[in-house]
Amino acid sequence: MEFLIALGAGAILLGIGCLVAFFMTRRRQQGIPNWPTVQGTMTEAFVYAHTRQTTETAMTTYTPTLTYTYTVEGTPYTASALDAAPYTERSYRKRARAEEIVRGHPVGSPVTVYYNPAAPSQAVLTRPRPVAQRTVLWYGVANILVGGGAVALGILLRA
Repeated sequence: MEFLIALGAGAILLGIGCLVAFFMTRRRQQGIPNWPTVQGTMTEAFVYAHTRQTTETAMTTYTPTLTYTYTVEGTPYTASALDAAPYTERSYRKRARAEEIVRGHPVGSPVTVYYNPAAPSQAVLTRPRPVAQRTVLWYGVANILVGGGAVALGILLRA
């Protein structure tokens, strides 16, 4: 029974550590979504289909490919990043998902561009949202709940 109490207490402490890490990391990264904005123009928008052939099968993925231009302090730039995710995370197995993104950015339309003030050639169309941070948050909450349950069970079995 003491084992359950100790295990639960450890899980609770781990959960609290995860929550502290979540809030500290979130505070540190607040600058990334606060990049300045400038108006740009969509110059290219299409779906790129890529087929990978293996010895057993072929798999096709679809990637929305966007290109836009913008000007920062009189210097023109061209970029193609939708967000901060790597290219491989922007590929979909269903063509419809990639086409949905492309339809939302028609050629010639104005777009709001978020650019890095220290390196204006780095730009995105959507603000980055760290997905892993949410995982740490939920992992911490789960540890606290499971740890609390283990402590309670240990106390009940002890009595």
